[in-house]
Amino acid sequence: MSDVIAIGPFLFRTNWLVWLLSGISGYVFMHFLLTERKEYRDKIEALLSNALLYYLAIWKISPALFDPSLFLNNPLSILYLPSGNKGVLLGIVVASISVFIGAYRAKIPIYVLTNSLIAFYVMAGFVYYLFQRQYGAPILQGSWHVGLTHHPIHLYKLLLFFLFIVWVLLRKKPINFPGHTYFFLILFSIGQLLITFFAGQHSYFLGLSKLQVWNIFMLMFGVVGKVLLWKKERN
Repeated sequence: MSDVIAIGPFLFRTNWLVWLLSGISGYVFMHFLLTERKEYRDKIEALLSNALLYYLAIWKISPALFDPSLFLNNPLSILYLPSGNKGVLLGIVVASISVFIGAYRAKIPIYVLTNSLIAFYVMAGFVYYLFQRQYGAPILQGSWHVGLTHHPIHLYKLLLFFLFIVWVLLRKKPINFPGHTYFFLILFSIGQLLITFFAGQHSYFLGLSKLQVWNIFMLMFGVVGKVLLWKKERN
């Protein structure tokens, strides 16, 4: 896929268009599932819209935040300087905080919010990997490779997201189920961990990659949350 698409006199980066299409797809899927909780739908969608604006603002001004001298020497540089990973992470943190604070003020049950975000995420992720190509570790000679030399990580993730879309659709009232979030964290983290064994990533901690460490943490969080919820329901 070309890095840039020309539409008339305008040039657009393809990754921006993929992100846009993924976000729209996730929004439509979430909107569809939230029909069972219409009293919260408009509030949640407003929260996510505001969070997107916060993210874009932080992402855009992050070069000046992390290196104020750039802005002081050339104020217009904020318009064209690219944002790095720090800006992306800071934008995500600020946007996430704004969503949960807004949900608390709007008295939206936390499980309704998280289940809605899961619906958004699985559909957005599926559409994203329809257009992305990501390859991992070399495939051993003599194994099933069908002409491939490296593991097609994007296809593995595409399958994972597809299975979770089906899982969400098959569950009765997925937005209303309090334990849905913990089930998702457990099952999705296991799926991601399996994929990482074919990704060929570098060691980060105790022989594990950063993605493996993150997914192990999310798996443990899901298990602990599910156990606590189970005990609460029993009492």
